[in-house]
Amino acid sequence: MVESTITVKIIGTAQDGGIPQPNCFCNNCIEAINNPDSKRYASSLGILLPDFKKWYLIDATPDFKDQLLLVNKEQKDSMKLDGIFLTHAHIGHYTGIIFLGREAMSTKELDVLAGEKSRKC
Repeated sequence: MVESTITVKIIGTAQDGGIPQPNCFCNNCIEAINNPDSKRYASSLGILLPDFKKWYLIDATPDFKDQLLLVNKEQKDSMKLDGIFLTHAHIGHYTGIIFLGREAMSTKELDVLAGEKSRKC
């Protein structure tokens, strides 16, 4: 049996639109507009397998690009995104897959897995 390290990294903790929310001026959003340290990405997790230089994304949010950079910049060695798991079909969970096309990442064989209800949308 091969032992390896698995790390779960929280890369987003906000509702689907993140903080600040688009066109919102509540106290939390105003704080995030004025103080970038208060900004929060949409809810997402990274499942990191550093021994294999691979990782998996739980939910492809509107903050997809920033979240990919966040995972890789904190690693000693860059790791390949090896798959995406979509938990459900709200905009905060699937819109990041727009970056998988030819115009951005040009992925050809990246696994994107979703439950049956999400595939019917």
